Amino acid sequence: MEPFGRSCYQSNDNYVVFNVTNTKRCVPIIHKPKSLKPKFSTKTTHYCILFSPEKIPLLALEIYTYLNFHMNDGGERVERLIYVGKADTSGLSSSDVVNVGGFVTEYLNYVSGIPIKEIMGQLNIDESKINKEQLDNHDIDSDEEDSPKNNEKSSYNGPIFLSETQKKLYLLAKPDIIDKHVPNKHITGIEYLNKLGFSDKYFSDKFIIETKLVLFTRAEGQYIFPESVKNENKHVLDGTNLLKWWLKNTENISNGWNSCEKYLDVLNMDDREIQRYFPLNSKDWKVGNVYDGSVSGDLSQAIYNIPLLPDDPKGRFLEHIVVEGRAKKLNCKRYWQELAIRQEFRFGAVVGLIGIKGNIETNNTIGKYSYVTANHLKQFTELITSKDYSDKSDWNLLYDEILDLSFIKPIFIKGEWKGRKRIYEVDSKLSNNGNIDQKNKPVAVINTLMCVRSKKKLKAKTTS
Repeated sequence: MEPFGRSCYQSNDNYVVFNVTNTKRCVPIIHKPKSLKPKFSTKTTHYCILFSPEKIPLLALEIYTYLNFHMNDGGERVERLIYVGKADTSGLSSSDVVNVGGFVTEYLNYVSGIPIKEIMGQLNIDESKINKEQLDNHDIDSDEEDSPKNNEKSSYNGPIFLSETQKKLYLLAKPDIIDKHVPNKHITGIEYLNKLGFSDKYFSDKFIIETKLVLFTRAEGQYIFPESVKNENKHVLDGTNLLKWWLKNTENISNGWNSCEKYLDVLNMDDREIQRYFPLNSKDWKVGNVYDGSVSGDLSQAIYNIPLLPDDPKGRFLEHIVVEGRAKKLNCKRYWQELAIRQEFRFGAVVGLIGIKGNIETNNTIGKYSYVTANHLKQFTELITSKDYSDKSDWNLLYDEILDLSFIKPIFIKGEWKGRKRIYEVDSKLSNNGNIDQKNKPVAVINTLMCVRSKKKLKAKTTS
């Protein structure tokens, strides 16, 4: 699978993608009773930025993948949640330079296809003298450097939490835990899972994995590129059109999934109104969400079903519930009712909660990204988000600044238009002078970008 190969590009010159990935061990994003907790969990951050042939930043994406490895009386299983954190365009070029929807769809298809063995094979873990009880509750969220060379002198003095809420939930489930962790040696995530008793079937190139893909749509002027809302080519969609745009792309993504269920909820909107947003010619969509469709009884509380995700209003409200001491009293139905009346949802804005779940087969994607440490990921993202994109003097050298980062390799995308079939090749090599190798530059052909249908002109009406 080519992660950027079927997008539509206007120019036959080289577009450039910088695509980085980082994986770390984490606490589960959904709180569960002890008997249902996963034995091991990871968080992978995918961050990419696309540049035009003129080295102009066009768009960027931030995606998160969470893996939960379970082992209980029912056997072993792995589940995955993909969360679309941010997607943004810079507004520095006209909208027809790249088909944004096509690029986003292909990138999410690529993320969905990454094999578990790639993620776990690149994860380095401090093997520790932890008792089995601590392993079962996997108390570590490693924000430390991922490279063994950088960890030789490191030590771990207790669990690290992504938020205060996770800490409270942790203490609620295990108040008497002993926070002792002495580093021993580094092993890969695959080796660690084998030690926990998981079989090798998860580490093949092609493996069918249970997956959820979720996103939250809310219209904003900018998400990744500061001040880009000031650019005249920035096309900011309102809440209604943004929701329709994401539904169309999500529908395209789901085409390759098996046993796929698709859900949409729009806060402060009745079911009949929500159904009007369902993609045309698709009968699979339902009103609801992927989190609490089949829960009942003691597990119906929101705290056992709603994930804590980065910069997500659902999680912020969940934290509010925990602070109030209502964590085990609020069921899912009541949770959604109270969420809908919060201030950020009350002023007529269309806010969509999209989720799909199904089974998808992973593919070999080696070489389509740069695996970086947590510190390098932070350096990369801060470089992108620290610019003023309404001021060319501020962002003009961004491409060269990223290229100077030794831990990231560029991916060059070349396109040739031949009728209705577009052929692409990906080349991540630079010439000796640091520029794109011109020997492999494709022969110029007709620059047709989008499949645009010309509208018939309406005949002027005559009056007698």
